[in-house]
Amino acid sequence: MRAAGCSGFREAVRRSGTLTGDAGTSTRRGRHELGHGPAGLGGVLDRLLTGSHGRDCWHSRGGLLWLLGCSPYLLNRSERWNEILDGLGVDAPPGRGLASTSRYAATEGEDEVSIGPVAPMLSELRVVTAQVPAERALAEVARVGAGDGLPLRRPTLERVAAMLAGRDPAQTVPALPPLLLLATVEDVATCAVLAGCAPPALPYLVAALAAATAPEFNLLGVTTTTGNAAVGVVVHDTDGDQLVPAVGHNCLGTAEVNTALGRALALACRLLGGALPGSLDMATVAQPAKLTLCTAEGAAPEGWTQLHVARGMRPGSAAVTVFAMSGILEIADTESDSAAGLLGTLAAALPLPAAIHSAGDLLGGGQQLLVLPPEWAGRLASDGWSRESIGEFLYDRAVLPVDRLPTSGRSRITDDVAAHGLIRTARSPADFLVVVAGGVGMKAAYLPSWPGGSMAVTAAVG
Repeated sequence: MRAAGCSGFREAVRRSGTLTGDAGTSTRRGRHELGHGPAGLGGVLDRLLTGSHGRDCWHSRGGLLWLLGCSPYLLNRSERWNEILDGLGVDAPPGRGLASTSRYAATEGEDEVSIGPVAPMLSELRVVTAQVPAERALAEVARVGAGDGLPLRRPTLERVAAMLAGRDPAQTVPALPPLLLLATVEDVATCAVLAGCAPPALPYLVAALAAATAPEFNLLGVTTTTGNAAVGVVVHDTDGDQLVPAVGHNCLGTAEVNTALGRALALACRLLGGALPGSLDMATVAQPAKLTLCTAEGAAPEGWTQLHVARGMRPGSAAVTVFAMSGILEIADTESDSAAGLLGTLAAALPLPAAIHSAGDLLGGGQQLLVLPPEWAGRLASDGWSRESIGEFLYDRAVLPVDRLPTSGRSRITDDVAAHGLIRTARSPADFLVVVAGGVGMKAAYLPSWPGGSMAVTAAVG
């Protein structure tokens, strides 16, 4: 996000008299001096720092910065954060960290409800409190835009415990951009319950969220862009596990296990990462895949390795690959009678003239995900094509002459690309990621990578 995002914070504080000067030097004025009118920052802080039931609560620095319109880039980079809080007169209660994940339990009839771990951000902002029934807690999640418009499953203590299946609930997980809030396995389990997952899905969700925090994935950019990027996950090798995702018909559609896991991943990005639509998630149009995007890799044809093995995982191990995509395109070829013909169809479909990479040297984000049905993959394998040779073919052929770019695109490409006269769709042959999945038919799916810049990450499931 633009550094100018901190201007909202600076302007709000400037009006309150808390900070002075262009550099925002703290005058260390107390909260009682900030003014308590409806528009005064002191009044705002009083409302933020006191729950609707009269109990003080501590807000994470991410939540407070978010509410004050500050760029998330400041979350771990503001060396003066404590000084700013001192100037606002904000003190953390003893024993509480910047973001609390302590459990709040409510009683609804005979049912205990686990509502505190819905998200550190939400509990800290008092969206979910200790005395509300489950239905209201879910309604509040939807009201602030953290839901997805569909009913959420009630996160009772019993359901969250079953989801954890003996895992340490207090174990921390990598903080998710953009707000980088402290989160635990219990928080992730609650997201899984909300999304309708069964307990075997939790290890895959934990692994996917950890993979998404890798720097090359660029989750901050993916979740805050004005583009329509969506976070997706491919599940690999669940043989022997109780998780049974669909690898056949509708594997990118309405399959129950796939839908729930993809939904949990999207919910976690909003609930644990703070990427709420209209505040930090600034997608101009967005896409349905922001609700859920998950598929699973089926059996590889003879002679092929599976994708996660090609990317360094141990054969037979369970793994996930997270990716960021900007849409989905059906590629149909019922006419070709050779592998070369099928590959020619793929190569012609991949270059998207308006999808210039932010660096100006590629079409798309640097990697391309292709879901090939078993019939396609089988024909390619029987004709002697390997995963590697397919990548080499597409690297050479899935290109676009520069003169076919729109005028706006030609103005954004690098001098090297302009001189070469061709623009590629991937940085290397290995960056064409082929997943074998789907039912009967010669219909493949192309999931173009987000042009803002994101590389897929594959991780083992622990």
